[in-house]
Amino acid sequence: MTAFAEQIGSLAVRALLYEIAATPKPGLVDQRNCGAHRDMDLYTFLDSAAALAPHFRAFAEIGARGAEEDPHLLFSRLQRQGRQAEQEMFRATRGVNTHKGAVFSLGLLCGAAGCLLAGGRELTAEGICAKAAQLTAGLCGRDYQRLQHKKQLTKGENMFLRYGVTGVRGEAESGFLHVRQTAYPALAASLEKGGIPLNNILVQALLCLMARVFDTNVLARHDWETALYVQKRAGELLRGGGALTPEGLAAVARWDEELIERNVSPGGCADLLAATLLLYFLSHEAFRA
Repeated sequence: MTAFAEQIGSLAVRALLYEIAATPKPGLVDQRNCGAHRDMDLYTFLDSAAALAPHFRAFAEIGARGAEEDPHLLFSRLQRQGRQAEQEMFRATRGVNTHKGAVFSLGLLCGAAGCLLAGGRELTAEGICAKAAQLTAGLCGRDYQRLQHKKQLTKGENMFLRYGVTGVRGEAESGFLHVRQTAYPALAASLEKGGIPLNNILVQALLCLMARVFDTNVLARHDWETALYVQKRAGELLRGGGALTPEGLAAVARWDEELIERNVSPGGCADLLAATLLLYFLSHEAFRA
């Protein structure tokens, strides 16, 4: 295994653990409650993260070995590894989907990072996202144009047909635009400023995503109006200071209770929070040659 693949894989698991630990996360599983879910809890996510650890190392190794390959061929290799990772996740959780979206996003970022390091490139958030965009160029067009002929559609595919939302594929093909424009700058600025509890910073980054992303999990459970409401309310909380103050964090906790009551779970944004964290870790780690 390439020396830095182990480091990359460890950082991906760390990102998953930070995401699940952040509390309160409106409608999502955290240390406080199970969110708008009845089939999973904190320990389900811990089991899942542990099971996925070797696969994140494998994503990085595939990226490193394929640094000189055609990007589409390399992406196909990452997809095959992703399917194996999903199977391992489902075995660990007894069939519960904890991290399917995160496997796609973090697996892609691990592969992109491995590819860049193997090519002697320094890791930056922009550089990793640009590589991810290169690897997934044309993905939405390839996948979504054939949906009429598929017998079984994923949640994201159904949401594309119903609302035109491209979901995690679109995020990847855009080079994780929402992460780069909102969550990552907020996370980095607060961490560099210092004096703010890490937990609050993570919840704040999640709110930034919720205010901008049309979450396919929200759309699948509800409708366009509910997705718009989630964006609007997250924006209101951010304009009031968000989670960076005790009062703001208390307001987020109250909203958590409302979303649980309404069965709203922005799981897509939770996956993107993990991607945000991984980008930060990767761009601030000293990698061993």
